[in-house]
Amino acid sequence: MAAAQAAQDQQEEEEDWPVLTDDMRKALSESKWLRSALEDSTLCSLLTDIDGDASRGKKLREALGQYPDLKGFVDRLLLEVGALKYENGQLVFAGDGEGR
Repeated sequence: MAAAQAAQDQQEEEEDWPVLTDDMRKALSESKWLRSALEDSTLCSLLTDIDGDASRGKKLREALGQYPDLKGFVDRLLLEVGALKYENGQLVFAGDGEGR
C-alpha cells in the first residue's frame, strides 16, 4: 500500500512542474537579471535544497512561506518567461505561458 501511495505522490509531484517552452528557456538564458540574482549564494543554496527534495512542490510551498524574498524572485522569474504579466497593476497568469 505504501508503494502505491508513493507512486501516486510522485505522479502528483511531476504534474506540479510544467515544462518550459523553448522561448521560456531562451528568455532565462538571456536574462541579465537572473544571472545577477543567482550570484546570491543564499538564494542558490535555497534553490538547490528545493530541487534536491523528493517532494519539490511541497518544499517550494514551505520555502515561499518561510522566505518572503523568494516569492519576489519566483514572481520575477515567471515574469521573465512570460508566464505572468501585469494587468491593471496586478500580477496575473498570462494564459498559455507564452505571453512574450
